[in-house]
Amino acid sequence: MPLLDCNVVDCYYNDSKLCSRHNIVVGGEEACSSDSTCCDSFQQKSMDSYTSNAGEATRPTSVTCEAVKCVYNEENLCMANQIGISGHNAHQAEQTECATFKPR
Repeated sequence: MPLLDCNVVDCYYNDSKLCSRHNIVVGGEEACSSDSTCCDSFQQKSMDSYTSNAGEATRPTSVTCEAVKCVYNEENLCMANQIGISGHNAHQAEQTECATFKPR
């Protein structure tokens, strides 16, 4: 499982830049660059929630990857050692991206 760093601070699963969801999905089947990908698992925090109660945050996270044109995609799983999810001011999945995406 890759080490996952997440800077999507408004995501329900973000706990101190770590993901408390044990499996995320990176979308972007036709992506040719990072900005065409997204974290399909993104869920916006509610206004009254300052921390995630989704579970224990960990850096190793299973990443299902639909970005088939990425060099790290092997049979729809991310094989990068470490990935970053970007989208500092994101309020929906489409405003996030896999910063580690590298075209084949």
